[in-house]
Amino acid sequence: MAFPFPKNPIDGQVVSQTQGDGSILQATYVQLKNEWIVERKYPANPNITLQSGFAYTVTNPSTDGVVLTWDQTAKQWIGKPASAASGGFSQTFTKGTQAAPDTPQPPDPVKPKERLTPGAVQSTLENLHKELKAWNGSAWVEVLSEDTIKQWISAGSLFRGVIKEASLSTLPVPAAGNRGFYYSWTGNPGHVVAAADPGIGTDLVGEVLQVGDWIQSDGVKWVHVPGDLLSKQRWDSLGSFAPWSATSWEKGSVVSYQKSFFRANALISPGDLPPGDPGSKWTDITPLPHMKLEELEDCQQLSTAADMQIPTFDAISNEWVPRQLGMGDLSDVNANVISPNDGAVLQWDDITKQWDAANSLSLRLEDLGDTGPLSGATEGQVPIWDDTNNNWKPFTLPAGKFLGSLATPPLTGNTSEVFYQNVAGTFPVGATAAVPYVVAMNPVL
Repeated sequence: MAFPFPKNPIDGQVVSQTQGDGSILQATYVQLKNEWIVERKYPANPNITLQSGFAYTVTNPSTDGVVLTWDQTAKQWIGKPASAASGGFSQTFTKGTQAAPDTPQPPDPVKPKERLTPGAVQSTLENLHKELKAWNGSAWVEVLSEDTIKQWISAGSLFRGVIKEASLSTLPVPAAGNRGFYYSWTGNPGHVVAAADPGIGTDLVGEVLQVGDWIQSDGVKWVHVPGDLLSKQRWDSLGSFAPWSATSWEKGSVVSYQKSFFRANALISPGDLPPGDPGSKWTDITPLPHMKLEELEDCQQLSTAADMQIPTFDAISNEWVPRQLGMGDLSDVNANVISPNDGAVLQWDDITKQWDAANSLSLRLEDLGDTGPLSGATEGQVPIWDDTNNNWKPFTLPAGKFLGSLATPPLTGNTSEVFYQNVAGTFPVGATAAVPYVVAMNPVL
């Protein structure tokens, strides 16, 4: 049989039950801890009168401290050590789940040490279903159980559940059977309860219902619990930008840390990396500030900046200040560039690796963009145009010949040869000394 724990106990209330071995289980309710303290007590030792028909067996009579105790299972007086004569407190058993079978009584009566002794304890370790039982000589008796405690709470009309409700017409009449439920309002937001509203109008007229608010029956009338009261504590932890600390945080929590804001992208446990550390579970959500550069603490002098000035750091004032840069501010410009002569130009010096000032620009023919091959010219060569490479290149004239003055070639149609005037004054066929000429339009050399 189950231990007779009463419902709705008061502090200090005592309940007792006599067990099969003559001992008394006494439970005292402690309201501060909301728990029963159970202890086993024994009546005063009676005078033992030996009766005929009973066997009296004493084992190890030479051992000091052996006592003669009644064994309810064996139905006889047996000599046992004092530690074993307390009703079987040395027997403890466990099982992993509530559904698992209780520890059975071994069937062999000739092995009394293996049989369950009144007062043996069995505990169940299943999470949310923990319980404690004691053996009364013939069966396991429940002492404490999480399931039973939950039933007591439910029977005491405490919180029993939330029911979504979008229509007042379906709410039940307040009664003892529904006082443990909360009805969560899912109808139109901002609904003002009127006297004619079914069920709740009489009790809540004028109340404003928002989505998520609770309406509870206390068994007699309706009461209204605004949803913002329900969520305030969770909001303080989840979204109030509380300062970060090395504790547990729910996924989605928003915190402030080192002048930035972070959101947890996973469950945070004590010892996890703080916000801002590489690899942490926090995401930086700090919004970009809508402000001007000159509004920053060390940039206020930039408010006076003029056109084409740039910020430069002033080590004396420890601030960024506006400044117009000149050639002398560049690290790769020679000092004489600051005050150049009239007409000077910049030219690069490969030796000093700086730009220097020159009074005139010294250019060679081979420095032009399409005359690079001329840098390899030798004495007596002339530049000619190369259509293939689109540039000028050096060319060696045939020995003893030179180009004449520009004129129209005397041989019409001859565009595939080059004609030269030689030193002796002789000319190709058809030419006269009075009409000198040079290369045709498209020469083939």
